[in-house]
Amino acid sequence: MMMGLVLLASSVVMAGTAGTRVTKANEGWFIGTGVGTQFYIGDMDNRQNTGYRFSAGFEGTAGKWISPEWAVRLQATAARVTGGSADGKADAMNLWHIHADVLTDVLGWLGNKDANRLYTPMPLAGIGFAKVGVHGPGCATFTLGLLNRFNVSEHIDLNVEIKGSLLSDKMDGFKGGSRREGTAMLTAGFTYKF
Repeated sequence: MMMGLVLLASSVVMAGTAGTRVTKANEGWFIGTGVGTQFYIGDMDNRQNTGYRFSAGFEGTAGKWISPEWAVRLQATAARVTGGSADGKADAMNLWHIHADVLTDVLGWLGNKDANRLYTPMPLAGIGFAKVGVHGPGCATFTLGLLNRFNVSEHIDLNVEIKGSLLSDKMDGFKGGSRREGTAMLTAGFTYKF
């Protein structure tokens, strides 16, 4: 699965960077962190009020700009997911999610090559793996999102990110109903650029 993502990312980047400067191996690295709220969508979660279903999520990121328009990153997320169970009671679980994403600088594609501009919208897509707790079920995931980057200085960006991930039906311990479950997450954080 990880090899498939590497091949996909390489193909997309190579197709998109024809005639574009590719960054050197020691350039374009970044790390970051974020905190926010997440909302889990499972089979029985609608039995609980909506407010209970929002919970905190934390994430850490490491990545590299491959070219001025393309970046790849690895992101790990931890969240205490809250929802409902088949018997109608409140339920909660610890969810771990690691995913590799490809990000693109939309304004760079439109010709705005100013690396110091204040705002940059960056759509992202990725694949990964999610697991409930230590001994719970796990599954492959697909993630789509939008990273809103605000340039503060040469080395610091502030970020607001919204993303959704598709998971398998078994993650909340109840199989049936819909074929997929998912999580939506809104976070704010920062990135340090080396």
